[in-house]
Amino acid sequence: MSSSNNNSRSQIFLIAVVRFSDKTVIATLSKTKDITVEGVRECIASNGNIITGKRYTTKGENYSIHYTQDAQGRVYSLVTSLSYSPRIAFTAIDELINNFGKELGPKSASATENSLSKVAKPILDNIIEKFGDPA
Repeated sequence: MSSSNNNSRSQIFLIAVVRFSDKTVIATLSKTKDITVEGVRECIASNGNIITGKRYTTKGENYSIHYTQDAQGRVYSLVTSLSYSPRIAFTAIDELINNFGKELGPKSASATENSLSKVAKPILDNIIEKFGDPA
């Protein structure tokens, strides 16, 4: 995993934190205009029986969505290249859960659409910086 500041080779295209109860995207960071958070929201909404702590991967034609739900009902997701390792994706998500929960957890219950994106940006950027290019 690279720790360079060059995210152009990143295989993580989008990170989103979604409140499962109402599918509100409370924080997101996208590294491309080609992939939107709506695809993540639809993927999560279509899985009505998400089990807390279980890891899910959905593969599309051009990318994969990796996601899991924490005990507080927040769904953490990464949209990655198809070749991106699910093992690394879920290592990144575990770190995201720890950092986001510690810093912004209490605010997430009442957060409105994208209201935590700006304050969460350093956390989300760090995930892309640390895990974006696993080569």
